[in-house]
Amino acid sequence: MENEKKTVRRFVFKLLKVYWKRELLAAVLVGVMIALAVVFPLLIRLLIDVVIPSGDMDLLVKYVLLVVGLWFGSLIFTYFGEVVFETTALMAKSDLRKQLLEKMFVLPFDYFHKNKTGELVSRLISDLELVGTVIAQIFPILLLGVVQISAILAIMFAFNWKLTLLPVGFIVFSFLVLMFFNIMVEKRSKVEREKFGELAGVTSNIIDNMKLIRIAMPFSWVTNFFDRFQGDHVYAGKRFIKAIKIAGVLKTSINGLISFSLLAYGGYLVMKGEITVGILITFWAYVQSLFNPIQLLMQVNILLRQSWGGLLRTIEVLEAPE
Repeated sequence: MENEKKTVRRFVFKLLKVYWKRELLAAVLVGVMIALAVVFPLLIRLLIDVVIPSGDMDLLVKYVLLVVGLWFGSLIFTYFGEVVFETTALMAKSDLRKQLLEKMFVLPFDYFHKNKTGELVSRLISDLELVGTVIAQIFPILLLGVVQISAILAIMFAFNWKLTLLPVGFIVFSFLVLMFFNIMVEKRSKVEREKFGELAGVTSNIIDNMKLIRIAMPFSWVTNFFDRFQGDHVYAGKRFIKAIKIAGVLKTSINGLISFSLLAYGGYLVMKGEITVGILITFWAYVQSLFNPIQLLMQVNILLRQSWGGLLRTIEVLEAPE
């Protein structure tokens, strides 16, 4: 398992180097998105604690216009960021598909005896869809998630370290639980991809021999033969889905726990006079902002685990001895 992880990391980092210019552009866009996400809760606090109590209507109008302008700017940078991510995924899949095809030109004949046509077609099409998405999203999302979480937690600690310990504790706990389930998901992803490749191989063979099947008419035998492989894939797919959905449930539950605990303990601190209502609302806004990078990181984790089998199968072809 450890060797598999090293192999996947080496493969992913090697591909990231090819698209370093686009990744750099993505990093700039992500940086702007992070700055805007961090600024918004501070503006909310100033609005509640400073602007509204001042009673200055002109200041309120200017402040609202500023917030709307920043919000509009955030939409623009988010749009361009999404475009860069998706076009990079398209380029990665195109380049990898060409590399796999060129690699097959020089592989020995024994390789094609061991691997059926449908199996190889599934690697060229289905697996590459997963691999390309991973390559396009893993770097920008990791950068966005790690930097934004660090910046938000730093500001929250500056306001009130006691209140900040709640979301930090839940994040650490969810990370540890997620690491435990990742091992199971990786294994099941690998099995699901293998069964899919076998099913694709059987389907391809049936289509290639369709004329003979129509003449001999062994329909029931072919159907039973196909059902056996399809049943194996469905069984592996169900086990994989059950494992991968755990991460989704964890993501939803951690958000609710953080919000409830923050408002409960924050309300207690407001009653004691240790923080203002504006700071509590700012904390709540920061926690909502915190959910976005946490969800993105969990999304990357789910995407990586879903693609684990596809990554290994793609690497297997590219690194096969000639």
